[in-house]
Amino acid sequence: MKKEKSKQDQLDDLHRRQYELQHKIDDLDVEYRQFKVTREDVMSSQGSALFHFKNLLDLGVTSSHSAFYHYLLDDIESTTRTLEVDFEEEDKAIKKRYQAYQTQLTALHDQRKKLERDKQ
Repeated sequence: MKKEKSKQDQLDDLHRRQYELQHKIDDLDVEYRQFKVTREDVMSSQGSALFHFKNLLDLGVTSSHSAFYHYLLDDIESTTRTLEVDFEEEDKAIKKRYQAYQTQLTALHDQRKKLERDKQ
């Protein structure tokens, strides 16, 4: 009887941990969707800024302003590259956390199945 209760307690604990992990996965899914929207908005803004500054330079600016606009264009391009790298790193980090949670969830599910079989 005591051994049976112990297995039931283990099953309850595994069920609770599975629920917590599933909740973390759901939260991460929401975070990732928000991240993708933010990434798209920021990169779109950067692209728009690049387009407008390049267009402005193509149309011609006074020689006294040319250096300033080239400086701004270089700064926007540099910022865009930095943002691309940062966004890519964050994307990989989120996917890595998701994979870790999925692996843990699969392991818990397998443990629970084994305990349920042993219980019978």
